[in-house]
Amino acid sequence: MQTLMAAPAANVPAQRERCAEGVMAAPHTGPEPLHFSVRELEILARIAAGATSVEIAGQLHISVHTVKNHRKNILRKSGCRNAGQLITRCTVLGLV
Repeated sequence: MQTLMAAPAANVPAQRERCAEGVMAAPHTGPEPLHFSVRELEILARIAAGATSVEIAGQLHISVHTVKNHRKNILRKSGCRNAGQLITRCTVLGLV
């Protein structure tokens, strides 16, 4: 618990400014290619079709927890925060 308390908080204004400066200084070269596994692409297509995690799990005969883990990995790899951003980005890139 003390280790977490000793870490610099991202909500401290000075820390936020340093993080923002680092992000702003990086040149933007366009969207990076996304590298999804075959299973992640299956899940992505079903998300784009509007299926819930429970529906996807039933269709693919896997656990809902597995679907949620795939969704989490897809969002992390794509740099998106939610399914709406994910679908927009993947549509622009031609993945769905």
